[in-house]
Amino acid sequence: MDEAVREVLGMNDETVLPEIKRKQKEICENERRSKATSPNIPKFESCRYKMACKLCGKFEVDCDKIRSIDGKHHVLIDKNIWKCMKVLPPSSEKRIDSNIIKQGKIFGNGDQGCTHPLGSVFCYKEVRLPTLTRTSLVVKDTETSKTWELKKWEFAPFKVLPIEGDDLKIMEEGNKFTDN
Repeated sequence: MDEAVREVLGMNDETVLPEIKRKQKEICENERRSKATSPNIPKFESCRYKMACKLCGKFEVDCDKIRSIDGKHHVLIDKNIWKCMKVLPPSSEKRIDSNIIKQGKIFGNGDQGCTHPLGSVFCYKEVRLPTLTRTSLVVKDTETSKTWELKKWEFAPFKVLPIEGDDLKIMEEGNKFTDN
């Protein structure tokens, strides 16, 4: 600390202010980088949170039903979810990854009062899965009633588990009873 004080006292008035501003900018940039690379957000149990339509708030899903494929794509595991969604097929299927094909867009079908876009339909290991788009949804904390937009999935305040074989079996069973 003494060395820093002597260094500042040794500078003339014209160089002190630019040097201080440069150091402040450097410190702020380092803090921003450290927050972006290592989120220190405590992860709570998923059942505490819901995801809701950003535009109307009427479409809601429990966050404990969200799974991730390779940490990138976030899908909803609920065999009854297709009853709440309308699927619009794309002009052509698009391969997202070696084992993921995009097969359409999903919208609320109006049963919950929502008709807004919610994400896409992916075919993963030959099972259709609704994939949620974080930009179309907000996070709701059921304990505090606070809502906020999710900037990135890795900053979600809840745990997102990786998809497993049992999850695929659940959705495969749910796909049998849909005509979407």
